[in-house]
Amino acid sequence: MTRRLEPDLDSRWEYDTATQGTGELAETFTWAGNTKDYRRVHSYDALGRPSTTVTSLDADYASTVTYDAFGRPDRTTHSRSARGAGATGAVAASNTFQQHYNSIGYADRIDRYEGANTAAITLWTAQAMDAEGRLTQEQLGNGAVTRRGYNPYTGRLNSIRSGVSAADAQFQNDSYDYDVLGNLESRSQLMSNGGAALNESFTYDALNRLNTSTIGGVTKTTTYDELGNLTSKTGVGLYRYPPSGAGSTAPNAVASVLGTVAGLANPGFSYEVNGNLKTGMGRRYAWTAYDMPSSIDKLDGTNAVQRTAFLYGPDHARTRQTISPVSGEVAGSPTTTIWYGGAIEKEIDTAANTTTIRTVLPAQLGFIEEKFSGTATAATADGTRNLRYFLTDHLGSTLVEMDQAQAVLQRMSYDAWGRRRNADGSDDTGPQWGSLKNAQDHSGYTGHEHLDQLGLVNMNARMYDPLLGRHTSADPTVPDPANAQAFNRYSYVLNNALVFTDPTGLSAFGRSDDWRVLIDNPTIGGSDKTRPNAYLRQAIEAAGGAEKLAGLVSQGLFPAMENTPAMTGNVTQIMNQAAADEAEARTVCSGACQIPGSTSTAQQPAAPQGVRGWIADNILEPMAQATEPLTGLPGVAAVPGVLKATMAIIRVEKVVVEAGSALKAEALASKGAAEGEKLLFRRGPMDTKKLLESQAQAAENVLGVHGVSVSTSSAAKAGQVVRCATCSSVEAAGFKVQQTGKDLNHHTVELPKPITPDVVRIWNELFK
Repeated sequence: MTRRLEPDLDSRWEYDTATQGTGELAETFTWAGNTKDYRRVHSYDALGRPSTTVTSLDADYASTVTYDAFGRPDRTTHSRSARGAGATGAVAASNTFQQHYNSIGYADRIDRYEGANTAAITLWTAQAMDAEGRLTQEQLGNGAVTRRGYNPYTGRLNSIRSGVSAADAQFQNDSYDYDVLGNLESRSQLMSNGGAALNESFTYDALNRLNTSTIGGVTKTTTYDELGNLTSKTGVGLYRYPPSGAGSTAPNAVASVLGTVAGLANPGFSYEVNGNLKTGMGRRYAWTAYDMPSSIDKLDGTNAVQRTAFLYGPDHARTRQTISPVSGEVAGSPTTTIWYGGAIEKEIDTAANTTTIRTVLPAQLGFIEEKFSGTATAATADGTRNLRYFLTDHLGSTLVEMDQAQAVLQRMSYDAWGRRRNADGSDDTGPQWGSLKNAQDHSGYTGHEHLDQLGLVNMNARMYDPLLGRHTSADPTVPDPANAQAFNRYSYVLNNALVFTDPTGLSAFGRSDDWRVLIDNPTIGGSDKTRPNAYLRQAIEAAGGAEKLAGLVSQGLFPAMENTPAMTGNVTQIMNQAAADEAEARTVCSGACQIPGSTSTAQQPAAPQGVRGWIADNILEPMAQATEPLTGLPGVAAVPGVLKATMAIIRVEKVVVEAGSALKAEALASKGAAEGEKLLFRRGPMDTKKLLESQAQAAENVLGVHGVSVSTSSAAKAGQVVRCATCSSVEAAGFKVQQTGKDLNHHTVELPKPITPDVVRIWNELFK
């Protein structure tokens, strides 16, 4: 694309004209009248790699990157100069950041150089990393040490500690607990002033939408309809929507709220044709042709008293924001103007007669602040540079801002939906949308920019209202078509704001898909929070492997188990009785492979049919008959049977493994397991049946590698009857082989040693 002409924006792109930039973007700009308004010029190094980008706004803001011998980004310099001067013009100020790497290629240090100064200031150092590659300890340039703890089974962040040393936590002391699905159940913040910890707890509905949040004994509740619309919210009221169904118009666009919110009684909402909010909650919006707000007015009744206006570049990213008083609907002189020049942000406050320039530190560590009197930005006598560092929570929200001397400049806090609140967790009771703001910069919830004068969070593609818990414009995308809740065009991150974030304003992001999340909660398996339930974990491992649990989840097996209290009790009973499970597995397997040591008196199959057939006929077929008729998914009552069957298969596969290292045959992976992995991507109860059958078949395949075939002869009595083509190799592998009857080719095979429940180790060893 070389040009896009919109009613209110003329954007153009030029290619191939930059040196060493064949096939690359050379320049992009917006055309206003006969001049280039916004302009961004790119250059490339001798190898065609991006080198310098100059963004021209009120001034030129340049970013230049160099590379080391391995092609990794080495130094990045951000500078500003007069408009038109470019990167080679007279530079008013610059900051250079150098990234260092350790011997295996991980970034381990970031240094900063100011202007032409060759003395480095270290901004960040990596001090420890775990086996999963997660940073567990780091030190900021002011000496503050931050440690992060992760659950070893789920990989979820469970603590953040920050202090003057690795043993301290006076700056930040946060803990997080999750439920079995990975929803945040509680969070705790221990304040540095010695006061009581700020403890919050949360509950969720069956669709993992936030239902309640409790702090200080006060519970706030949110409810929803089947479309994912908020129907009520403590502190807001009752939400009203247009009728849904065939022929409905904007069924997700809230029409009114019954209650007093932001000082308004029963506010109503209106929308323009594209679904963008026009009026509501004391604000009036004007929109561009590309569905970005061009201005937002703060209203007193129906009269505007303040206007926040925006300009955008070719990629529809904001380039300027102005805040102005409004008198009689006529904009006055801006009191605040913010220019966005890439990593450099320039804010002019005419009321305070100051100019503040902020240069964002690498990795969002914080920013460098330069303050000047008036509108001058050259180095003046009163112009000083200050380093500011961020400490963030599990969502990336700014909680603490510190200076180079480790002084805490401010603490921030947010409710379950991202609204600013007092640092002690109490609500902001200021007028309208509240009186709290970030006194240092504009960062806040999930790292986004707050428009505190409007009570909104600018998430780039869309604005978010944390008081309402909704976006102010419709989502142009459906981020997850397989999830019915994702079709709601206004809801924020599937109504689960404590787990997901929205980096772009277009889709939820941030939740781990690690299968271990499903079993890392003590509600299944007892009260021990230090480890997941071992037996349920073993069953999951055997049912297709750690990477493939998504297939079982899609079939509804585990959600049904976790979301039903009665089922939780059933599974807990099964999982807490390891000996009983072992006996059950031996019983199931007994007629097919005669495991020594079985003391069960349960009825054995009349004739050994092989593990696969016995499980299919006696466990999986009844499970299939219990299928939920409407959804085609296995019913809740089927889960214990699935677990029992799976554990039986575990024992069979362990029999194979314990027969000797020679039996760790490729056949298990290439035949039964490969088929099982294919089935995991299909749905329905019969696929589950086939999956578990394939695991048993895999065991038989491995026996077959040694010339052992399972017989289904009705003449079989006490032991497993096999046809042994190479009995010597079977004996060498550890089997005890005995001749059965007159047929010298039939033998009874027994195991060389008892079976232990250490299945996880065996399974991982088998597939390593």
